[in-house]
Amino acid sequence: MHNRQNFIQGFKEEMKTVISDHSVLLTVIAAPLLYVFLMGSIYWNKEVKQIPFAVVDLDKTPTSQKLTRLLSADPTIRIENRPSTYQEGVNEMYALKIQGFLLFPKGFEKHLLKGEGSDVKLYLNTTRFLPSNDLNRAVNTVFQTVDAGIRLHYYATKGLNKKYGMQLINPVMADVRPIYNSTNNYGDYLLPGLLFLILQQTLLIGLGESFVRRRERGELKEILQKDGNGI
Repeated sequence: MHNRQNFIQGFKEEMKTVISDHSVLLTVIAAPLLYVFLMGSIYWNKEVKQIPFAVVDLDKTPTSQKLTRLLSADPTIRIENRPSTYQEGVNEMYALKIQGFLLFPKGFEKHLLKGEGSDVKLYLNTTRFLPSNDLNRAVNTVFQTVDAGIRLHYYATKGLNKKYGMQLINPVMADVRPIYNSTNNYGDYLLPGLLFLILQQTLLIGLGESFVRRRERGELKEILQKDGNGI
C-alpha cells in the first residue's frame, strides 16, 4: 500500500513537472507527433503511379506502336516522350526527366513475324528502387500478357481450344495472397514499429530532462529518500 501511494504521488509530481516545464512538454508530447509526421511523409504516396517513362522506337512498326500503347495504358507508367535515339533516352534519364526507357531495336517486328526472338532493352534509374521496381514489374506484366496472347493465337491456329491453350501457356498458376502486409508497401510495414521506437526514445529523453531539472532544483535527493529502499 505504501509503495502504491509513493507511485501515485510520484506520478502526480512527474505530471506537474511535464506540464510546467516547456522543454519536457515539447519532448514528450510534441516531438513524437513531429517524428511520426516526418517519418510518415516519406511513405505518404504508398503506391507509386504515373512514373515518367520514355520509349525509344527504332523499329517504328505497328507491333512496336501497339506495345507502346499498351504500356501507356498501364496506371504505373506515364510516357513523357519518345526519344529518337538511345543516347537521347540516356540523357533524359540522367537529367531525371524520366525514371527509365524502353528500346525497340530495328527489325523487332520482322524477327517476330519470322518466329524468331527479338531483344527489347529496358533501362531503369535504380537510384530510386521503388519507382524502378514498379516500372520493371509493369513492363514485364505487359510483355508477358502480350506473349501469352500470341501463343494462345498460335495454339488456336493448330486447332487447340482456348482452355487447353491456357493450360499450355500457364501449366502452373500462381495464386499469391499477401498476409501480413496486404498492401505490399513500406509505409504499412514500417510505421507501426517506428511509432513504438519513437515513443520509447522521446520518453527516455523526457525522463532524462526531468531528472536534470530536479537535480538543478535540488529535489532529486528528496525524491530518492522518500522510500527507505530508494526507487
